[in-house]
Amino acid sequence: MSRVSWPLQNGRPVIRLTLFAAEGGQKYTRTLLADTGGGRRNSRWDVILSMDDCRLFGLNQVGLVHLGGAYSGDFPLVMVRAAIPALQVTCNLITVVIPSAQLRPGTDGLVGFRFLNSFHYGNFGNPEQFGMEPLLA
Repeated sequence: MSRVSWPLQNGRPVIRLTLFAAEGGQKYTRTLLADTGGGRRNSRWDVILSMDDCRLFGLNQVGLVHLGGAYSGDFPLVMVRAAIPALQVTCNLITVVIPSAQLRPGTDGLVGFRFLNSFHYGNFGNPEQFGMEPLLA
């Protein structure tokens, strides 16, 4: 089974997603905080990205969402194309669009529980890393 791990960033778990530009499909890597407390299994969204990134990666707006907690308020939702190449995973993700100034310093956004719950995840015996692997089919 494939597995990928990333070093903790400032002591926090992160994942690196490859995102595809809406125009031309150019690939970009973004480092996102892996937050199991971000949203629920049945949330309407997978990741949170900045407005600037959503302008580059957003395929189309798919609605609005109201969030509480660290990001409070009503925010647009857009679809983005993403991949984790080491796991041979490519998918469309529902993304919450937040003002760039609201992002946590040092990360490009947040991956919520709905997306993380699609994988086995954890430190897999190395407390200095965060890893993911596909669920068994």
